Amino acid sequence: MSATRRRVQIPHRAALTLVSAYVSRKLLDQLRSVAFIVGYLLVFQLFILRIPIANAAVLAFGLALSVLGLALFLEGLVLGLMPLGEFIGLRLPEKTVLPVILAFGVVLGLSATFAEPAIAALRAAGSAVVPWDSPLLFALLHRYAEYLVATIATGVGVAVGLGMLRFAYGLSIKPFVFGFTLTLVTLTLIAALDPSLREIIG
Repeated sequence: MSATRRRVQIPHRAALTLVSAYVSRKLLDQLRSVAFIVGYLLVFQLFILRIPIANAAVLAFGLALSVLGLALFLEGLVLGLMPLGEFIGLRLPEKTVLPVILAFGVVLGLSATFAEPAIAALRAAGSAVVPWDSPLLFALLHRYAEYLVATIATGVGVAVGLGMLRFAYGLSIKPFVFGFTLTLVTLTLIAALDPSLREIIG
């Protein structure tokens, strides 16, 4: 005997109460997330730099939009991207072989990097660089910004592939951490000793 599905009728007032409570909780979560950093910046500006807050209404409106945007973004992740990724992650190993899975992970890492909003802010960050003070950094963030983004995306893609390979074979994470850390420290020291590269690392 097949089970019948019955729809539960909820009064409009009760439904509105449930939805408003859910939305309020999500907004409060994001408000708590940004409250500390906003408070820190305000205290620093008012008491350390002693600069008054300009356009307070616009600033408050922008912060409210940020809280709302974060809440909507995270809700979209929970309802859309995370279930989709979980479903693919469960089904993909059953349908194909390890090299295809690794290639999928690398492409996914590349795509996620290009979609990252912080990457789009590279040009904005480059606008604050004075060309004659840091010519190489200026060129890197302007003329070669696409190559920089591609390099970052490639690194993320390779990292995702290595992570999947590590889980597939049960490898320890320590060799990866030590190997990449030693490589980065070596490159940083080389850049610090080269006057033309020193401005890149700050």
